[in-house]
Amino acid sequence: MNGLGSTLQYDFADQEATFLQELEVHRARTANAELLLELPRTKSPKRSGRILIGKRAIEDLFPSWHELLRTASSAEFYHQPEWFSALLPMLNDEDVLVYVEKLEEELSIIVPLVRGNFTFAGIPLKSISLLHNGYSPYTDYIAGNDEEACGVMNRMTGALKDARIGWDLFYCPNISPHSHVERDMQGTPQGLRVVQQKRVCDYFRTEPYEVTLKRFSTNFRGNLRKARNKLEELPNVRHEWHRDPEGLRQAFPEFLQVEASGWKWLEGSSILQIPEARKFYENLIENFGPHGQCGIHLLKQENNILAGQFALYQGSVCSLLKIGYDEAFSKLAPGNMLLEGLLKRHQGDDEIQEINLISGMEWHKNWKPLVMPISNYFQFNFNSRSLLAYSLYQGKKWTESLAGGAKEEPVDEESAYSR
Repeated sequence: MNGLGSTLQYDFADQEATFLQELEVHRARTANAELLLELPRTKSPKRSGRILIGKRAIEDLFPSWHELLRTASSAEFYHQPEWFSALLPMLNDEDVLVYVEKLEEELSIIVPLVRGNFTFAGIPLKSISLLHNGYSPYTDYIAGNDEEACGVMNRMTGALKDARIGWDLFYCPNISPHSHVERDMQGTPQGLRVVQQKRVCDYFRTEPYEVTLKRFSTNFRGNLRKARNKLEELPNVRHEWHRDPEGLRQAFPEFLQVEASGWKWLEGSSILQIPEARKFYENLIENFGPHGQCGIHLLKQENNILAGQFALYQGSVCSLLKIGYDEAFSKLAPGNMLLEGLLKRHQGDDEIQEINLISGMEWHKNWKPLVMPISNYFQFNFNSRSLLAYSLYQGKKWTESLAGGAKEEPVDEESAYSR
């Protein structure tokens, strides 16, 4: 479907007035009033929204998208058009939507979306979610500034309803506490909403490595020292840090090789064995590499590749999207040695002030990282199927609480969501 010819206009005058009334009620009931973002109490500027359909609709936004990000107070790699350009080839054109807002004729909000199916509480639902796939560690929408991130989700779902785009569930996966979505959700009435903390994300603030080292247990410091000594006894041990396009092109096959070693190869889950995954990472190199925003880090000994990291650099943050090590050299702790090398490389760095591990793997705990919760938001529509799923879920929670407060199990996205 041609994205340019698939436009639905929506005016917010009436809905914004309703939203402001709901916000006043919510403010009166909320203890943490400081979390709420104020909307103007005077007559609001002219705001308009559009729903566009198809991949081309998103691609046509890329030039103005960059301009919008220049006014943003902060922007992560998953806000960049280069990130979405890497994701789009994996999606069906007819499933892709984007919601766009203009304020006084200037682009102010971009919300990339994807349609799919989601099973919640055993009920199959038609879903619309923030655009993502299995390789997306975070999702969010794009705003020119933080003040704009208030009421966007409310206005967007209203626009979807008025445009008669059918949906039962609006799904926001992998939301960080610093995202526009989080601020938006905190500042608007909850309605039929479920929030689940799916996982955590571990990260480091760059500092002198000696300071980091002091936080480790005596046992872990000893293990690092032993691994370091073993490496130093071997000939031609070196770190390689590639961020230029040519270096990335040459290092990528080596990274794929080490990432595919051991159990990943046996399970068939390595990037090398999944054409779609390989294409995605190639797209990231192509899109971010020319700007110096993609990195491949390798630990080598002679002709052996001991460990590798695939990273994206955005602003002051280095995010490790993928790591791997050769299990044949596990006694050298190559994954830990490469991470130690990265922390040392950026200690006291003016450019990189945070190293994000993306996930919360068990082995991270030895490193005593900072921890950030990552949440999923589920917003239900007001129809019979949505209400049934929401009621079944809340009923199960209530029954479990009566039975002794059984721990809530998060929805399994991999089995629940399909495009």
